[in-house]
Amino acid sequence: LLPLDKDPSLERELDGAVKDIQQLVEEASLATTTIPVSPEHSHIWADAANLRNIQRKAGLVRLSLRKGGEGQGARLELLGNGQAVTKARALIDKLIDTSGTAEVFETVKECEGDVQLAEAVVNMLSTNRAATLHQIARDSGTTLHIEEGRKGGEVRNVKVVGGPTEVALAMKLLRRAVAEHRALLALMTTKEVEIPSDKVPSVLGPGGRTLHKIQTSTLCTDVQLSKRTEAGSAAVCVIRGAEEAVKKAEMMLKEIIELGTSARLHQNGTIEGEPAPPAEGKFMGARDAQPRLRNKMRGGTWGGGGTPAAAKGASSSSKFRGGAAAKPARKDFVFDESDFPALPG
Repeated sequence: LLPLDKDPSLERELDGAVKDIQQLVEEASLATTTIPVSPEHSHIWADAANLRNIQRKAGLVRLSLRKGGEGQGARLELLGNGQAVTKARALIDKLIDTSGTAEVFETVKECEGDVQLAEAVVNMLSTNRAATLHQIARDSGTTLHIEEGRKGGEVRNVKVVGGPTEVALAMKLLRRAVAEHRALLALMTTKEVEIPSDKVPSVLGPGGRTLHKIQTSTLCTDVQLSKRTEAGSAAVCVIRGAEEAVKKAEMMLKEIIELGTSARLHQNGTIEGEPAPPAEGKFMGARDAQPRLRNKMRGGTWGGGGTPAAAKGASSSSKFRGGAAAKPARKDFVFDESDFPALPG
């Protein structure tokens, strides 16, 4: 055999063999460790970024989340040597302590199995850009969000994330919101009005304006048009609110069905018998509000007295005499009353 310094290819092959042996030794020392995941911490590992960060910082070969099944719960699987696994455990405990816990507010269960009430509660929490949900989150110091639509059309639940004390407070506030909404619905009257298919556009109006005007003018809590299951089938308009408000809304809907419009509903949303505001004038934009500038002559001259012809002659005579040429005419911009558009009222 030739010395290694005289055969570079043999030296490279030897280095590669040494690296392969080291990798086999490391893999032989690797072990798979399983850590169970509690349901209140499942939201932490749903984010794959947390898994990647711990794997990189601890030096693990692999860190994965295994979902539960057949009597087993969710678990974390760690593949690495003993030092990497120990470091990963410390990082996992630290992340759990700083991330808080998560709890699910089951709407149907909290509404005692009343599916309609649960749907109304979810709608109440999500309307007006989820204003009620954000208020509860601020008061409790937690993070709340409504889960995505579930299979089978089940009612969505509310997920609460935060510290144990904060989560308990948020759950208490959500239960109070359910009780208040239940009491509010008990004082309301619900009426369903069947809308023929050819009258649906008239009832809905452009962009839903007619339906919205009916709700705002009668002070109903809710006026909604249900979706039609088949093309050409009749729709159902559900009205919720105080008894007197529901009667007014029902009367307007029947007028629209019979006449195509409601004489009791003005374009501004007021009801018959109430004073309607004066008709608005022509719309004025930014350009309409600014007076136009015109180039006008003062006294029929460009610069002062005389006429344009006289000024022209004076300038030409000065030129032939060898004197200084007349200065160029200065344009004066003046306002006129006609420049200002007439304002309504």
